Amino acid sequence: MSFGYQTLGFGGYPNRTVDYIDYIIVAGGAGGGGGGEDGRNGGGGGAGGYIQKDEQPLSGVSGEYTITVGAGGAAGIAGIEPTNGTNGVNSSFFSRTANGGGGGARGKESLSVAGLAGGSGGGGQTTTGGATNQPTSGDSAGFGNAGESNTGSGGGGGADQVGGSVSAHVGGDGKEWINGVFYAGGGGGGDFGINNSYAGGAGGGGRSSNATSDSDPGVSGTANTGGGGGGGARNTSTPALTNGGAGGSGVVIIRSNNASLTTTGSPTLSSDSGYTFYTFTSSGSITF
Repeated sequence: MSFGYQTLGFGGYPNRTVDYIDYIIVAGGAGGGGGGEDGRNGGGGGAGGYIQKDEQPLSGVSGEYTITVGAGGAAGIAGIEPTNGTNGVNSSFFSRTANGGGGGARGKESLSVAGLAGGSGGGGQTTTGGATNQPTSGDSAGFGNAGESNTGSGGGGGADQVGGSVSAHVGGDGKEWINGVFYAGGGGGGDFGINNSYAGGAGGGGRSSNATSDSDPGVSGTANTGGGGGGGARNTSTPALTNGGAGGSGVVIIRSNNASLTTTGSPTLSSDSGYTFYTFTSSGSITF
C-alpha cells in the first residue's frame, strides 16, 4: 500500500493517495416538545447521533456503497394534550449507522415527562432527559449525550455535551469536523418568560420559543446539521401557547483526494488543499 504522505493539508491530516477517506455520518435531529395549555414548557430535541471516521482504509475495498441521510423529527404540538417531539431518522454509510435524535418532552401539567432516547436524548420536563442510544464501541461507535433533567424543561443533548451543560435549559454543543463546521447540537428547552428563550447548542440546535404569541414556536434545527429543535412554551400573559421546533435533517460528508468518484443522489462537491468533499444532503451512493 502506498500512503503517499507529503505535507499537512487542511484539518491537520497529511496529503495522501486514495487509500484512505475521512467521513462523518450525522442522523436527523429530533423535534422539541410542545407547550401545555395548563402551564408547562416543552423540552429541547436531542441531536442526531454523530459518527466520525478518520483515515478509513480503502485497501481491498471496491464497489458501490449506499448512503442514507435521515430526516429531522417533527415538532411537538402545543395544546391541552401536547405532544412530544418526534425522533429523528437514522443516517448510514459504510455499514455504520448514526441514530436519530430523541424527541423533547411535552409540557403536560401534573405529569413528569421524560425526554425520549436517541442518538442524543431529548430534554425532560420535570424529570429525566432522554438517554443516548448511540453505540460507543463496534462498527457504529460514535458520539451522543443525554438530554437535560430539569425541574422546568431541559435542553436536548448534543454530540459533545449533555443538555444543560453550559447553563440550565440550553442545548448541548455538537462536534466540530475538519471543515470547521459544527454538527449535532441539541435544542434549547422552553421557558415561561416573554423573549426569554434558551439557545440551542453549537451544531444547528434551535432555540426555544420566545412565547410572544401562538405563532412563535421553538426554532427548528438547522437543515443538514442534525440539530435538535427548540422547545415550545406557555405564557399566560401574552397569552402564548407554542409548538416546538422540528429537528434538522442529517448529512453524510466524505473527504477524499480523488475528485472523480462516481456518485448518485447529486452530492455537492467542494475542494480544499487537494481534497474533495462529497456532501450528501439526501440519500445516494458512492463507488470506490
